[in-house]
Amino acid sequence: MNTMPSNISQNRIEKIPRSDGLNLFYKISAVSLLSSMSRFPSINLVSSLTQINKVLKSFEDMLTNNLNQPIFAGPVHLTETGLLKKKHYNYGAYLAALSSFPILHRFNKNYVFEAIFAKTAEITSIKILDNIGDSLYKKSDAVDSQNKHLEAFTEEEFIMPKKQSFLGKAENSCYEIARWTFNTVRNRTPDHSFTWKIYLEDFQNYIDGQINSMSAKIKDEAKFKIKDYIQKVNEKSVGRVWIDIDFCLLEKALGEMNDKDMETIYNTRKAVDYFFKGCNIYDDVADLEEDLSLNITNSVVLLALDRGLIKEKDLENDKKSLIEKLKNCKAIEDAIWLGDLIYIEGIKTLLKTHRSNEIVDTDGLIYGAKILRAFAIRKWMMHEKSISSFLNIMKSFGNHENIIIPDYIHEYHKYI
Repeated sequence: MNTMPSNISQNRIEKIPRSDGLNLFYKISAVSLLSSMSRFPSINLVSSLTQINKVLKSFEDMLTNNLNQPIFAGPVHLTETGLLKKKHYNYGAYLAALSSFPILHRFNKNYVFEAIFAKTAEITSIKILDNIGDSLYKKSDAVDSQNKHLEAFTEEEFIMPKKQSFLGKAENSCYEIARWTFNTVRNRTPDHSFTWKIYLEDFQNYIDGQINSMSAKIKDEAKFKIKDYIQKVNEKSVGRVWIDIDFCLLEKALGEMNDKDMETIYNTRKAVDYFFKGCNIYDDVADLEEDLSLNITNSVVLLALDRGLIKEKDLENDKKSLIEKLKNCKAIEDAIWLGDLIYIEGIKTLLKTHRSNEIVDTDGLIYGAKILRAFAIRKWMMHEKSISSFLNIMKSFGNHENIIIPDYIHEYHKYI
């Protein structure tokens, strides 16, 4: 693997936003939403908060104790440079609980704890590497890092690279945190496991999606189509590798699985994948300005090009003018609807197997998906601060059938 370029300047690191996004309002909202989930059989407010807090304590202890070796960048330095943010693992643990409890609530509490911990480590490692890759180095280095990341999440034997630069050590910290996910899941996964095989395949697809997302910059987006984004780039969604962790632990808890169990796992995994892929589109809406400034492919632009709302020559304009045009031609709203099209497909997939499902608390999982949608769209609301964005958040908690998607967006259903 190539080492990190030595000419990366400190001021580029300093440009990474450091706001943790953790305040009293969000904490109260999170507890309130967990409380509202108590009507489902898999969720108990006290038990959920207890497990989340236990995971966060264990995770922070491991950050302090395991990253104190010279080959790693420690949590203090990672935080000071904005590569690690407390919100990554706080939100990670909270969102992990929303899917782990509906799947593992019938079993020993240790299974739920381990699933939440492994998913918290997974998303934190991914976010740190995203922060490094998006802002700091060229594609060839990023591809090498993604492939090494795959090894850290999936290989029995992993050799930590020897690096001297700060960013090299920061990457090593990513790999070390990824190993916590690997070790937690692998230690609980039976030999010849059905779910472990899926976990390995899905991680390969996830890394391929990450690499595909690097293949097009803004100057190439006229060649890169929204179809390609939906079918290839959106594989960077963490949905499957996220829920696979729950299923690896579920297989261990069950001892053995029948065909019905496997069908439930397949359909639930497919549904959660749709939820997260829809949220990727919402993220693109919120991150539009930042993505354009960093020349990162964004689905809002691709969709607007495909619909003829903007022309290829508009990509040559300054970013401020391009964003203004995208807003004026309602490209933002179109992208939200595209996200909804994918997200709602997840709800439909879960509802199809609702009656035959004896493992998963489907209603609880769907409500967790509604919280996930609101969580993703809230980033857009923070930028826009408009009635429209607020109402879009509130739609998350209503009946999905009340989200009316225009026919011209439905045409993209064939690609999902």
